[in-house]
Amino acid sequence: IFYTLRCCRYFLLTILLRMIMNSVTSMDREYNFSSQQKPLSFIKIILWTVALLFLAQIVLGFLVGLIYGIVNAKDYSEQSFEQFISYTPYMLIFSMASSLLTIPLLKRATYKSTWKECFEFWAIKPIVKKELMQWLVISLSLWIIITVLARLIEFPIEQFMLDIKDSTQGSWAVLIVFLVICIVAPIIEELIFRGWLFGQLELTRLGNIGAITVSTFVFTVIHYQYEQLATFFFVFVVGLFLAIIRSKTKNLGYCIFAHMFFNTLAMIELYLFV
Repeated sequence: IFYTLRCCRYFLLTILLRMIMNSVTSMDREYNFSSQQKPLSFIKIILWTVALLFLAQIVLGFLVGLIYGIVNAKDYSEQSFEQFISYTPYMLIFSMASSLLTIPLLKRATYKSTWKECFEFWAIKPIVKKELMQWLVISLSLWIIITVLARLIEFPIEQFMLDIKDSTQGSWAVLIVFLVICIVAPIIEELIFRGWLFGQLELTRLGNIGAITVSTFVFTVIHYQYEQLATFFFVFVVGLFLAIIRSKTKNLGYCIFAHMFFNTLAMIELYLFV
């Protein structure tokens, strides 16, 4: 019964989001896929943002629940499935898989006919090594300031981070952590927030300042796994810094590498100094 209810819940959520995406698509059938990007309405931006953040996770969750229920039909229970899905290495693998599923949807949300046009809209351009090093040095300085402030206020380590460390002691598990958190997550998050969302908002009447502010706010809120208010403040500062990089350089590549750098430093601190 638990298995059936869970699958039905995922299935209904998937259908709901699919209906939303169909409504957005139907409103844009007359859309001209030209190089001149037209601004989307705020409603469409909101709907696409929700879809990009949750649709792949819901679909994958439904499929995982379905397969798990079939394989463990005799011994299935709500508690056993929760334990399975909350095991950190599995959770990170699911996260990586849902991230890959999001990429085709991201292309559709960009309203471009080719990947080249999508890359241009997302501001994916060649990187200048000297400029990259400058931004990484600034990123390191910001990370040091945040770390010192956290120590001064005796800021506790988030339980979410401690759970990741405690459940990933094996070398393969640690490798998955670094792969997902330090490489995959920064790429996907930057494509969504500083690539697609920033670009769409910048075309609206909100302009550049609105794109920086709103994309940073959404980026902060989506990190709901954290519990401490101070953590959200630090996430907001990092998100604001990344949005400023995007605004200054017009190049998402610097944002991606800076994001990877922040996450790598955080993971090194977690595994070596906590």
